[in-house]
Amino acid sequence: MTKIGFIGLGTMGASFASNLIKAGFEVTVNDLHRQVAETHLAAGAAWADTPRKLAAASDVILTSLPGPAEIEAVLIDMPGVHDCAVFGIPNEEFGESLCAYVQPEAGRELTADQVRGWLQPKLADYKLPRTIEFASELPREDSGKIFKRRLRDPYWAEAGRSI
Repeated sequence: MTKIGFIGLGTMGASFASNLIKAGFEVTVNDLHRQVAETHLAAGAAWADTPRKLAAASDVILTSLPGPAEIEAVLIDMPGVHDCAVFGIPNEEFGESLCAYVQPEAGRELTADQVRGWLQPKLADYKLPRTIEFASELPREDSGKIFKRRLRDPYWAEAGRSI
């Protein structure tokens, strides 16, 4: 039988993993917070201490793109960041990967390496944006909310497919 691994359970992954366990599949889980997986472990799932160990124990690996709000909440606390937006963009290897747009505070210059250095100890590796861009102003809707579609659409137009 196929061995299925879940890196990060999240909302959708948790119910999917539960159904696979009930159906008799061999499921291995890894999440940044082990307590999230306790229900699955009690139901028969195995725990992997790292994504690498999960990969070694699995035939198929499922991971959900983390919610942008989680990454934005960490990134906005970085000194020198005025505002930010995180969203999914096409990725040939994974289907999608994360992109972060950062609006530095006036007069501040930030680098992608500095942003990665800030995020890395605070987030699991699979939650780190693979692409980091900078803009002096992020596009806004009339309501003042960041207009993520204007940032995201050029990536998808180049991919020849849409979300």
